[in-house]
Amino acid sequence: MSVEIDASGNEHWLLSDGHWAIRLDLHDGTLLGGPVLVEHRVTGLQSAKPKLESLRQFVVLAEKGDLPRSMMPKERKAAHWIMELRVGDALLAGASQQAIARELYGDAIAPLRWRVESASYRLRVQRLVKTARRYLAEPFAGPWFD
Repeated sequence: MSVEIDASGNEHWLLSDGHWAIRLDLHDGTLLGGPVLVEHRVTGLQSAKPKLESLRQFVVLAEKGDLPRSMMPKERKAAHWIMELRVGDALLAGASQQAIARELYGDAIAPLRWRVESASYRLRVQRLVKTARRYLAEPFAGPWFD
């Protein structure tokens, strides 16, 4: 658990078990001095569903002290981010796109004429390389370290 107080006096709490984290932003009041009124703001229909789910998780966490697995969010992009990180590491190590393709996709890459015979994989690797280079240029600006 950590807390930061910004220049306006708002508290920003981060509660984590090392894997999952919940952030609380207090715009009025303090958790440091005792009970606080909890309000959950929902503005607009598009943002309502994920915010209501967050509120459900917060209520269960407050009541039970932990979240059941069924309520833990599933990060759909994690596998792709891992591939981007692997490609970034490979680029920093000087690997070619063909070497990256072979490492990621193994026997699916044709042994000869891989650019023609495995064109779809080559395009996947090219996209991963482009993204990895962009994130490597500004590593803390991308999704890897949000």
